Amino acid sequence: MLNKTKTEKPKIGEKPSLPPKEVKTNVADIFEKQYIYQGLKSLIESGDGTGFHNSDLGHPVYRLGASDESGEMLESDEWGDSPQKNLLFKMLSRLSKELKQSGIEDLRFIWWYDFSEWRDFCKFAVDVYDRKHGYK
Repeated sequence: MLNKTKTEKPKIGEKPSLPPKEVKTNVADIFEKQYIYQGLKSLIESGDGTGFHNSDLGHPVYRLGASDESGEMLESDEWGDSPQKNLLFKMLSRLSKELKQSGIEDLRFIWWYDFSEWRDFCKFAVDVYDRKHGYK
């Protein structure tokens, strides 16, 4: 179990030892993060555009984000969306990083996709858009 640590009773006259300061991840927390992650990922996979500028997963800002173009181009407000603005990306990025820290990649789930970076988020969105519209 992830949360169990063995603690021994201190001997008479000894100070009790404190558990290690390392953060123990609760199994329920991991499942909660997985469920939220999978729900947000499904939102993208639905292709309805929720969470995207103009509800358009194929918008040029996401195509640019999926490319090898410089990130500096995305800092302009003229694009309408960015990694700093997009709440869906920020949530999935944070969840991806937290799940990676818990060892999710080692489990090799078929549903896992790493949304840590804007480029990967954009690639996923554009791929969903292209498949939905028959481009792939």
